[in-house]
Amino acid sequence: MKALVVESSLMYQKIFGQPLEAYSLASTITESMNKTLEQKIDFDLTLISMYLNYDNGIESSKALREKHKNKQVPILITSSETDPSLICKTIRNGTSEAISHACI
Repeated sequence: MKALVVESSLMYQKIFGQPLEAYSLASTITESMNKTLEQKIDFDLTLISMYLNYDNGIESSKALREKHKNKQVPILITSSETDPSLICKTIRNGTSEAISHACI
């Protein structure tokens, strides 16, 4: 299985990447969903930060749902956000689950 991690922070890239590798998931780590969609990388799981330097995690989730060949690929969005309306917005735009940084 392959995982895609879209995260701007080097610290969180390591926090998310190491456990994926420990469970034998080959992971691609990037700072931008747009670049990934252009390259048409195939993956089975996606972990996206809500706030990115180059993209917006909510819009990235929506774009992934529209463009990825597997419309059911799990998309997990990570954030320190606590506003329920923003969390709900992520789900409405294609995210499978929202994970709080406070739980990591």
